[in-house]
Amino acid sequence: MKDNKFPKRSIVSVLGEGIEQAKTAKELYQMLDYKSERGITSAIHKLRISGEIICSVNEGDGDNGYFLPSDDRDIERFVKTMFSRMDKMSQATKPAYNYLKKKKSTLFADSIDDEQNPLKKFCYKDYSTNDIKNQDD
Repeated sequence: MKDNKFPKRSIVSVLGEGIEQAKTAKELYQMLDYKSERGITSAIHKLRISGEIICSVNEGDGDNGYFLPSDDRDIERFVKTMFSRMDKMSQATKPAYNYLKKKKSTLFADSIDDEQNPLKKFCYKDYSTNDIKNQDD
C-alpha cells in the first residue's frame, strides 16, 4: 500500500467532473491503494490548500463524495457548504471559548482578550454571510 505522499495528479486524475461523478473516500482509497480513508481525506485537504479545486458533497443520505467542478455552480455550492460548516463549528466552539475566557485559562494566557486571538476571531466571525474576500486585496 502506498503512503499519503502520493503524487497529487493521482487523486485528481481519478476524479470525474460534476457531482454525478462524486467518489467516496472509501472508493478513492481502494482505487489508489492508500492505507486508509483518512489518508485520502488528508491528501485532499493538502491538495485543496495548495490550490486544487476539489469539491465535495455530503447529503447525509449516502450521496457523498469528492469530484472536480464541472461549472461555477459546483464551486459556489461547495463554498456555501464549507461556510455553513464553519459557522456551525464556530457556534459549537463559542460556549467552550467563553468558559475558558471566564476561567482565565492558561491556554490563552495574555491573549484571551487580544483582538488578534485566532480562536476569538473564529468563534465570533459570522460565516453565514458567505462573504469571501481575496487574501491579496
